[in-house]
Amino acid sequence: KALALLYDFDNANKILFHNLYNPVTSLYGDTKLAAKGPLSKAEEAIISPFLEKLPFGFADNPHPDWQTSTLTWRQKVRLASKLLDEAGYLIKDGNRIDPQTGRPLIFTVSYLEPSHQRILLHYKRALKTVGIDLALPRLEGMAARRKALDHDFDLVVLKWAPQLYAGRTEYLLWGSRLADVKGSYALAGVKDPALDKAIDIMIKAKDQATLTTGAQLFDRIFRWQIHAIPLWRRQYNWVALRKNFKLPKTHTSAEFSLVDRLWFAPQKQSYFDERSNKE
Repeated sequence: KALALLYDFDNANKILFHNLYNPVTSLYGDTKLAAKGPLSKAEEAIISPFLEKLPFGFADNPHPDWQTSTLTWRQKVRLASKLLDEAGYLIKDGNRIDPQTGRPLIFTVSYLEPSHQRILLHYKRALKTVGIDLALPRLEGMAARRKALDHDFDLVVLKWAPQLYAGRTEYLLWGSRLADVKGSYALAGVKDPALDKAIDIMIKAKDQATLTTGAQLFDRIFRWQIHAIPLWRRQYNWVALRKNFKLPKTHTSAEFSLVDRLWFAPQKQSYFDERSNKE
């Protein structure tokens, strides 16, 4: 929660992204799979065995308290510092100390794209305000990928694109059965029984209503348990096209496909082209 509070999206969006991005509120964006309102009866029937272990407020609002707070940046820093103090990570000589080792708290980040470095440097400055350091080793792409798949990191940058039929991707990334399997995409090593239950509902769903209930429940649990620090999202795919590439006026697919959705229309000859050909 402290680490999530210390990512200043508004400032990053203004300085780094020209205000082109949106904050992450749901894993499923604005789709029907996103959790909405209080816990539904269908969701409650599935999650009831785990409710006591889930955070206070979970059933009332899909947005966790740290997302809905109106705190200023300084207030967020103070709250994050307080949470770290309560967890035993105290300040010594200006550094946050790991109580188990007595060493300064340093997170090593694995990132596959060099463009992510400037965003991580922005986050590094924020973490420094509470005494935490962020190490950003510059690795060749294949080496960074290998390190990520070996689960040899403290933090890793991951892109998430929700699929039209939810369940399988969620299992591969956050299912507990793959959490300790090196080489798997379960990079966060999440072992959350409530999350597993929601994933199981999605995978076994035989109708859209059940699939939607499982996805909404998964979304709600994931956000409240803070299994990831949400960075930013895009609502659109930006594509540059030549004028003789054609697109349908409406798209039924959730994903943009260059192969399935575009066609090439030869340009009409101009008056001068026609005259040149005749001569």
